[in-house]
Amino acid sequence: MPQSVLRVADATGIGDCLINEPVDAVRSQVGKGVPVMRLGGMIVEASGSKQLLVSDLAPFDGMPQPEWALIPLAWVPENGRPAFARLQRLLDGLNDSALRAFVGSVFADSRIAEPYMCVPGSRAHHHAYDGGLLIHSVQVAETTAATAALHGATARECELAVVGALFHDIGKIRLYARSIAGMSPLQGTDPEALNLEVLAPALSCLDARWGEGAAALRSILAPARSYTHAPYLMTDLVRAMDRLSAGQDLREHAFQDAENWQRYTSTERGQLLARLTPKAVVSPQDWVGAII
Repeated sequence: MPQSVLRVADATGIGDCLINEPVDAVRSQVGKGVPVMRLGGMIVEASGSKQLLVSDLAPFDGMPQPEWALIPLAWVPENGRPAFARLQRLLDGLNDSALRAFVGSVFADSRIAEPYMCVPGSRAHHHAYDGGLLIHSVQVAETTAATAALHGATARECELAVVGALFHDIGKIRLYARSIAGMSPLQGTDPEALNLEVLAPALSCLDARWGEGAAALRSILAPARSYTHAPYLMTDLVRAMDRLSAGQDLREHAFQDAENWQRYTSTERGQLLARLTPKAVVSPQDWVGAII
């Protein structure tokens, strides 16, 4: 009986899949020691061709992979791929089962996962380029994790802070998502006001598994209030690291075409930015050149 073969492809390459073949038949085909992945999903017609919507991925002889391991690299812009690799490491490092399930349910939804990988972090402020949301979110998560540990947060609090940081701007997918994501973009809405809407199904599941964690996560994700400090330390940390990441990106882009001696510049919105003059260019000749 002839074997049924399906050819699959994404940005990482092309491969042939055997359909519904028993383990011994697959191993006889590829040999021992060769890594083989088992795909599960549904074949659909799209744009005149057949596509495999993968819902399950696991090593042929091992345990299933988490949902974030199923995210196609094709969704990630070239400039965002280093951040994507760091995102995978952050998520693989989560030990709390409730948080892993929460994050998994978020990234299992292509309407969330796809735009999260590719939309900008803002229209004309910080990280205003494709992949900017991913780059910014990962940076905030990494600095939040390091700062939380320095402030004596417990391991579980650190993990909650990482998850909150990764999703602190997720409402922006509703503002900047392309129509192919299956979610209509919005205009003129505070992104933080949309965080809880986007994550509502996953938060409902987290309520059942870890109610206190779900409440704390809502504190991180909700719009900031007028009081000085938030109830949870993690909320203050995420907000502080958010500002730091945004400020760093603004300065990098504002000064990228500036002369070495130039101390001041401004953003496109007219915000003044300053830096210390590099020691290597502080000399009488440089100062004369700057004055002239």
